[in-house]
Amino acid sequence: MTPDLPADVFTCCLTSPIEIALRYFVLQDPLKRNVETARDPRSRITVQMVMRIPGDLKDRRTPLGELSWIFTAVTDTIAWLSFPREIFNRLFRQDLLVAALFRNFLLAQRIMTSYHCTPMSIPELPSTHNHPLWHSWDLAVDACLAQLPDLLLPEPAPGAPANPPPSLTTYKPSFFFAQHLQAFEVWLEHGGNVPSHLSLQPKQSPNNTVNRVPPEQLPIVLQVLLSQAHRLRALILLSRFVDLGPWAVHLSLSIGIFPYVQKLLQSPAVELKPVLIFIWARILAVDRTCQVDLLRDHGYNYFAQILTPYPTGTNQHLVIPNANEHRAMCAFILSALCRGFRQGQSACMSIHVFESCLTRLQESDWLLKTWSVLCIAQMWADNDEIKSLFARDGDRQTQLIDTLRSTAVEVRAAALYAFGTLLGASATPIDSTDSSGGGGMGAQLSISESKQLDLEAGLAFACMMTVKEDASPMVRKELVVVISCVVREWRGWFVCAAWLYHEQIAYEEAMEDGDESYPDVVQPALDAWLQDNHSDEDEEQTHDKGMLLSSFKTLFETLLDLSVDPDTEVALMASTVVDYIMALLLDSAFARVPDSSIAKMNRRRPNPPRMATRQPSAPLSDDGKTLNGSPLSHSLKRTDTQTSIGSTKSKSSSGGMKRSSSVANALRSLASMTGLIPNEESEDNEKATTPPAENTEEPSYTPSSGGYISPYPDPTHPRTYPEGDEESISSRGTSRTRVPSGLAMSSVFTNPADPLDVLEALTTEDMERLRLRRNRGMEANADHEGRMNNNGLARPAELTLGMVAKEVKDDVLPLKSGFYDWAVEYFREPQMKVSTPSFCFRLNY
Repeated sequence: MTPDLPADVFTCCLTSPIEIALRYFVLQDPLKRNVETARDPRSRITVQMVMRIPGDLKDRRTPLGELSWIFTAVTDTIAWLSFPREIFNRLFRQDLLVAALFRNFLLAQRIMTSYHCTPMSIPELPSTHNHPLWHSWDLAVDACLAQLPDLLLPEPAPGAPANPPPSLTTYKPSFFFAQHLQAFEVWLEHGGNVPSHLSLQPKQSPNNTVNRVPPEQLPIVLQVLLSQAHRLRALILLSRFVDLGPWAVHLSLSIGIFPYVQKLLQSPAVELKPVLIFIWARILAVDRTCQVDLLRDHGYNYFAQILTPYPTGTNQHLVIPNANEHRAMCAFILSALCRGFRQGQSACMSIHVFESCLTRLQESDWLLKTWSVLCIAQMWADNDEIKSLFARDGDRQTQLIDTLRSTAVEVRAAALYAFGTLLGASATPIDSTDSSGGGGMGAQLSISESKQLDLEAGLAFACMMTVKEDASPMVRKELVVVISCVVREWRGWFVCAAWLYHEQIAYEEAMEDGDESYPDVVQPALDAWLQDNHSDEDEEQTHDKGMLLSSFKTLFETLLDLSVDPDTEVALMASTVVDYIMALLLDSAFARVPDSSIAKMNRRRPNPPRMATRQPSAPLSDDGKTLNGSPLSHSLKRTDTQTSIGSTKSKSSSGGMKRSSSVANALRSLASMTGLIPNEESEDNEKATTPPAENTEEPSYTPSSGGYISPYPDPTHPRTYPEGDEESISSRGTSRTRVPSGLAMSSVFTNPADPLDVLEALTTEDMERLRLRRNRGMEANADHEGRMNNNGLARPAELTLGMVAKEVKDDVLPLKSGFYDWAVEYFREPQMKVSTPSFCFRLNY
């Protein structure tokens, strides 16, 4: 083609891009033919001089290294603007050698196209030979070559000694990066703040993360992070960009910002800390997959040092602007590291993040206090070792409980969220199925069993007494979640409290009606039960059963109040917990207590299988039908519990769950006492009289909606009786069979029950469940993956709901909270407000 070019231009472009690019520029430059030779130094530049350009390709401070740096930025930007995101990530971000090869291929497209040749690649890439950014490259090369005559020494005469290396003190660095930073800043001030409906619409990605035209300079800004001179300015502009929203964060991550900001965590520069904290907060608010990368090379220490109130070493005199706001961001970053990540929890514990967060609770800033509490919540979620820090230290308990009295509603809600995760609520996202929660405070072997019962029940009681009348629905929802955790672990006590409540209500109503013959079944049973308060048990394990029962009864009454809360979500969540307790009560042995009001409730249920469906309420017409003329369907009436929520629309769970329940050997006698194993006659009679269950469709339930969850499975759910040795079951004249669900307890189990025995059995079952949890915690490596991969709950061969009820779903409680995800939205919304320009005829007050 021309003697000035190599024989194999394509190979030269792929292997020596800077050399062939400079040679091509000199051959194509028209300026040297249009100016006078004496005035323009570029007219004296030849191909031989270009081959002698000083510097090293790996040293960005030299002319040759700076040109290589600019070439990388230009080709990366051209590829990002020209190729689909998937191809760009596959070719330019997964492998360094492949990325360099395809960057050089873009140069081959430009050079060979000018000589009427077309290079090919697999996969086939669109042509970029005429992209406008090539003009920026030409400008940078032209500015560098203009200084070349002054940088090169004259060639030595034949036989003379070689000249020393040329001095680079007179070389002026290129303005390429400074100019593109300025262009990026202009875009942020004007293009970045244009509303989406006014900006040009780009091509939508599959996940619709980009909703406006992205800036062309973004890949160049990332390259500027390698320059110490422009690094701070580039980070500030980058922080303004990611502040625009999640779409900007996704865009930055797709370009490859993460390796840059991760490496900068090792930088000791104090001026970079506020900007890096801001950028990392925005990244973790959008992408949780960065947990492992943050754990690598101890990057989390960067944020823990700023959060700690007692800095040491090089961090001792650290001063940053808006210190509390940046500490709140650090607390959020560390909480995101701990969320659902056991290694992150252990790493934060090793550098005393727990104590730092406790100390920050004394600050006045509401944002810092909120995220300090949420960081603690994520640290001890599903982690018995960290929960023990709270269980053993009364001062820590007082500090955290005091946050319930904060004037900021976010702090109060965060404190309740923390107590919920402490008592077993899941800390995973509300729509996640990774963990269902449960297990209370886990296996706290440092305290006694009775102390753990008092602590869990007392904590829920303290939360209830402090915030039950809080004006914020957000706080009341978190309170329902806290109580649901205690209901899940101590459901026997709640069944006793619910029985006590309804029996007292029935007795008071009878007395008001003048029925002096109505029997009082509660007081004699309670007197006999409380007389056994101080038995032969060890004094350390003795607890005041009367006080406990009173506390559980107060919690149950609070749930009844919350089930008619003016806020719909609070009412539906509380109704879920109340109906869970009532389902256990109606299916317990209390229904067989003579003259009990619970038995009357069971008799009033016309079609028990229908109780599994809780239909949305509909307005009534005058003839007792719905407005569309269809007759009313049977639904779960709650007039007996005084918890009707009016015409609130409720939802139920759509998926039935097949449950296998069993009783431990130590409780088989209690199982027979409560009538858990029926006799053959009663079972045959019930099979003959019970109509087949109907298949009813239930509305789907979305966890994020805060709706109602039915405690009953669908009507096709098979009943599974407790597993035991076959001899003990066959000796009672029955085999382990499955019968349709929904059979009324009062008709299947007809043996009368003593309320004293039922009280003792239900509370004993709760303690047995706690013992199983604690026994597993004493095993070697038993808690290696978070409460034995079962969330601290009993396995099918040990102990489940069988002692209390047979037909109640075991996955309803504890409820999940969405407060953490709601709080994270703060870091996804723009925080840098743009001031509105004032016109000349307006006054600024």
